[in-house]
Amino acid sequence: MKKLSYLLVLAMCLFVVSACSNQGGSGSSDKVQLKLNMEPGQVFKSRVSTDQDIVTSAMGMDVTVKQSMEFFTKMEVESVAEDGNATVKATYERIKVSIDAPMAGMQSSYDSDEGGEPDATNPMAMGMAPMVNKSFTMILSERGEVVDIQGFDKLLEAVEESMGVDMSGQTGLDAESMKKTMQSSMVMFPKVIVGEGASWVAESETAG
Repeated sequence: MKKLSYLLVLAMCLFVVSACSNQGGSGSSDKVQLKLNMEPGQVFKSRVSTDQDIVTSAMGMDVTVKQSMEFFTKMEVESVAEDGNATVKATYERIKVSIDAPMAGMQSSYDSDEGGEPDATNPMAMGMAPMVNKSFTMILSERGEVVDIQGFDKLLEAVEESMGVDMSGQTGLDAESMKKTMQSSMVMFPKVIVGEGASWVAESETAG
């Protein structure tokens, strides 16, 4: 069982409702274009939490491993192009990782805010710890679509150097996978103008 929950802490000024048509009245006849209104210098915070319950069988017994990860990210708007696409610098300010598998004798946790080194028996924490205070760049459209991810390879190099392993080619550890991960935590607005009571569907893929 895998449970994902996302909480984006964004100032309301990030969003703008731009009037596209007004038929001379107010109320349901008005239609608007929903979009992000980003300006250079703005800073926003996000928190992404992932909880996993993994059940495996060993020697005829079911073994449950509970894993939890939390990423606290600062997003700084560096520039906005004429087409509205914003260049956003994303920095991992804090990472929390825990693993609990009593039947396997594994139980450890790591919080970068508490300092110290991650438990060597927790490979997930060992891999995440080097990402703290590291950054990558995200190109974000007015609709909230993640257009591109840049510089993720440099972040991955820091992880490889810390762990002393080559992680190239591994599933989920590339810019395209990170793009999907970031997209799944973003609100995507419709391409068309909408009125009161309108609804829309936005689809995104998860990495892995």
